[in-house]
Amino acid sequence: MTFSRKFIRIIAVKNGVIELLGKIKRTGGKIYKKYRNENLKDGRKQESKRQKQIITYRLLALFAVTSVTVIFFVYAMNMKRAGLQTLGSISFAGLMFSSGLFIVSGIFLALKLIKNTPGKIKQIKVIDAGGVFAVSAFLFFAFTLIFFRGQTWIPFMTALALAATAVVYLYYLYQREFFWFALFTAAGCFCLYFSQTGLLASGNTDYRIFFKVLLAVLPVLIASFALTLRKNKGRLKCKYCKADIKILGESAKYFQFFILAALSAVFAVLGFLPAAPAPFSFFYLIYAVLGCFIAVGIYFTVKII
Repeated sequence: MTFSRKFIRIIAVKNGVIELLGKIKRTGGKIYKKYRNENLKDGRKQESKRQKQIITYRLLALFAVTSVTVIFFVYAMNMKRAGLQTLGSISFAGLMFSSGLFIVSGIFLALKLIKNTPGKIKQIKVIDAGGVFAVSAFLFFAFTLIFFRGQTWIPFMTALALAATAVVYLYYLYQREFFWFALFTAAGCFCLYFSQTGLLASGNTDYRIFFKVLLAVLPVLIASFALTLRKNKGRLKCKYCKADIKILGESAKYFQFFILAALSAVFAVLGFLPAAPAPFSFFYLIYAVLGCFIAVGIYFTVKII
């Protein structure tokens, strides 16, 4: 009996020790998970803060480039005939510089895409090859037009520079659906303008018909875009190439796309009617599109606030 009691006590002590060790292990595991989660949260906060700083620096750099470009356009537009030769020399120098930058940034961008590994964490930088490539492409296009056509296209290039900058700001500061809405709005204004303006070729109406056709295709494109994304909860899927790209969030709004598609369809029909609006009145159509854009912009601004 004495031996049995001692054996039972030993077993009890052993079980107690095992239970105590189990409790210590579980407590230690909880503490470890807690500190690990806190470290992960701190790491995510630091990374989010770093990305916001990089985006701020990018927008400031873009603002500086756009300001210098627009100031040059205004200066070039106000040059008198005696200064056109100087404008030609400046545009030639700008053309050489932008073409070199365009080629070099294109090479770096191609190498970046080739070395891109799916699943690899991408390091975000303030100045990357894609941004430099886009800016150099615009400058190359602008200096080419100025060198060959003088002051003719400078107002258009000024408006394009401001519009492109505004779209980039919308991409970083607003919801993705408003960014895509802004792109389609800009495309609609572009087609409206060139379907009536005489800037491209005096006395030739072929290009106007081309842009009228583009304006007629645009509402179909906008509606298809909105319907496809709404059906797939913001994702663009392709069965043939097995693509699955997230374009918008699951809770994205689509009403603005349908409004813009309806406006574009009405304006496209007006452009093909025999009693179409006079060439000067197409500005009122552009004002209507911009008014819709401002109203939708106010809606999304209130959502952000």
